[in-house]
Amino acid sequence: MKFGARILKTGLAIVLSLYIAQWLGFDAPVFAGIAAAFAIQPSVYKSYQTVLDQAQANIIGAFFAIIFSTIFGTEPIVVGMVVIVVIAVHLQLKIGQTVSIALVTAIAIMEAPADGFLIYAFERFSSVMLGVVAAFLVNLAFLPPKHEHRLYQSISETSEDIIKWIRLSNYHMTEQHALKEDIEKLKEKLVKLEQVYLLYKEERVYSKKKKFAKARKLVVFRQMLATANRAHFCLAQISRAENDFHHLPDHVREPLTSELDDLTRFHEQLLENLTGRTKAIQYETHCSPVKTRFMELYTLAKDESEPENEEKWMHLFSLVSNLLEYHYALDHLAKILTSFKSHHTEENELEKK
Repeated sequence: MKFGARILKTGLAIVLSLYIAQWLGFDAPVFAGIAAAFAIQPSVYKSYQTVLDQAQANIIGAFFAIIFSTIFGTEPIVVGMVVIVVIAVHLQLKIGQTVSIALVTAIAIMEAPADGFLIYAFERFSSVMLGVVAAFLVNLAFLPPKHEHRLYQSISETSEDIIKWIRLSNYHMTEQHALKEDIEKLKEKLVKLEQVYLLYKEERVYSKKKKFAKARKLVVFRQMLATANRAHFCLAQISRAENDFHHLPDHVREPLTSELDDLTRFHEQLLENLTGRTKAIQYETHCSPVKTRFMELYTLAKDESEPENEEKWMHLFSLVSNLLEYHYALDHLAKILTSFKSHHTEENELEKK
């Protein structure tokens, strides 16, 4: 069982909101705890945005609950009508993600006794807002997320896994069932990495110096992700065309095998270069030979194609095309890293764990 930072922060936010609600003498502190559980977010910026969004939702829920309770009373059918109206308003305003907290507020207010209804309604409203604010304070003060380090580590690990599978497939050393399973898992990881990238992008920095440094890092991480996606696409293509690939004539297959080795080695060097473990890489030295050999392979395959082997050669052309795109992605990443490493070295240091 794994306890992440968000789980711990959720627990802390609920504890804090319950204690404050009890200290303030609120009649139903449980609503503060419920609101706190809804309000915890994976980043400080998202938490701030949540405070604003949920405050708005809280006001909408409270408004309709008070209006309907005053006019129609608090019968269950009236509560149901309020729920329908609140949901409809949220959907109309395109803020459906905060409807849960609005419904909690509305139901909490409509359960208040008739005597002193407005006082109880204000207390329930305040209790929910207290939970939202408590969650924001916990997110701000405790275990601030380090998306930069997590993003770099995850991209590197995922890229290395893809490279490992490409190399194994390149020499026909894979178990197809295991490879197909891992291709799907790697695809899911890449989708999650896109989400982490967005969280990192949303993080606010207030120093002008750090803002420029972060903008440069965003460019690097964006291209690292694009390159990892391209490598994954190549791996999937190799998996689909594995039989045709390994039954190609030696004089066609061996140069392709060599190019795959060169590209994956180049990819590894680029990943290590970002942390300063390898020297700056001159991308020009990788450029012409690779392109020339790809053109030679394409011409050779086309000249030797026969009608019965048409599908096999189409797989080859597709694979060569994808490898060329992979090369372009690596080439672009090398240019970005060369620029990144040659300027403002102190500001460009990656965040430590």
